Amino acid sequence: MTDVTDLMRARQTRTRVMRPLLILALIAMIGLIAWPNRQARNRALEKSCRDLVVWLKLQHLEAGLHEDVALPTSFAPLAQNGKATVVVLPNGELAICLKASIGFHQNWSGSIYVSSPIQETDLSHDYYGRPVVPIDGLPSHFVSEVVSKHLFHAGFDLN
Repeated sequence: MTDVTDLMRARQTRTRVMRPLLILALIAMIGLIAWPNRQARNRALEKSCRDLVVWLKLQHLEAGLHEDVALPTSFAPLAQNGKATVVVLPNGELAICLKASIGFHQNWSGSIYVSSPIQETDLSHDYYGRPVVPIDGLPSHFVSEVVSKHLFHAGFDLN
């Protein structure tokens, strides 16, 4: 009887040790699968934004702020409402705010694309110390992720 009890205890101990290791291995595998997909989505978004810049430049927008610019059908999925905020700088460069989701109190998350590169060290900071793309006219925002020198995941949270 002692041998059976000892075997059951050893099996329970082995299970208790192996279960967390299996969970960690599963989490690592999910991360390895998700990370390349995220990179691919970011590359696709950046390419779409580059193409959108070409289209916007063909619209010959004057320098200044252009809110609620209706996007053509091919670019409409980039923003929840199919519209973008575009800032045309005096030198002709563009900054585009694409709100992928808009929530309560106009909180939003999405992306900001700038046609001329911005170094991470050139980002300014808001009251809370969060990075901000330093272009006047862009909606209030903070940068949640620097994807490249042109593309920034951003958002606004009133709370």
